[in-house]
Amino acid sequence: MMKSNLYGATIVASLFLSACSGSKTADGQLNVIPLEAAIDNPARLNVSDCFSQVSYIPLETNDSCLVGQAPRVQVIKDKILVSTNQNQCLMFDRTGKFIRQVGHVGNDPGGYSDVYCWCNNETGTIYFLGWGNELVCYDQEGLFKGKIKIPFDAQGTSFSYQTDEIQVAYKQELFGAAGSEFHIFKDNEQITSFPIAGTEAQSIDPSDIASMSILRSEAGLELYGPTAYAGVILVDYKEPETGSVVLLSNSNLWRQD
Repeated sequence: MMKSNLYGATIVASLFLSACSGSKTADGQLNVIPLEAAIDNPARLNVSDCFSQVSYIPLETNDSCLVGQAPRVQVIKDKILVSTNQNQCLMFDRTGKFIRQVGHVGNDPGGYSDVYCWCNNETGTIYFLGWGNELVCYDQEGLFKGKIKIPFDAQGTSFSYQTDEIQVAYKQELFGAAGSEFHIFKDNEQITSFPIAGTEAQSIDPSDIASMSILRSEAGLELYGPTAYAGVILVDYKEPETGSVVLLSNSNLWRQD
């Protein structure tokens, strides 16, 4: 299943690149790219092929800042944030010196439900998902700022920011016919929302499911790498050779400029 999906994704990417480049042979025919042979015999990619310089930052290690397996690392302004499988979000400076733990998992005013956070690199604000429909906010020094109420059901949602005050969210619908939605909101008020085109066909009809498994921690890490440490849902359908893989910590939003 995974290999077939990989072939499909590679074919789509290659068609897109071919459309952009318009690569043709001398007789005017399009080049044929042997995708299956390339996937079965991958070439080595060196770091030097992509980067001119690499710096290693050794993170301070003591009883208060143990990173462990499959951490999620983010850079926000002049700080390094590391979310660990010990349910801690640790803050380091650019030299690797430990500064403090940012908040904690807990159902109290400064507590959040998950250490996997996201950051606004313009304001330095760090956001965690709270226990209700809320975002728990910390500043770039790791100090609690307050909460933002989310004006819609936040289950299955990825977040990012549009400006200093305006948040964006992608709500993924796995079950039912509602489809996925894109939301824009500010503070506690929704500015607008709209369905994502084509997502209705991706919704899962529970009657079509043969089995479903949820893997967490080492089980997900072993099969799908660090992104799956927070959890992965495996869905097998009654139709042979079909299924879905949903990475719970994988974002559907990326920001450029």
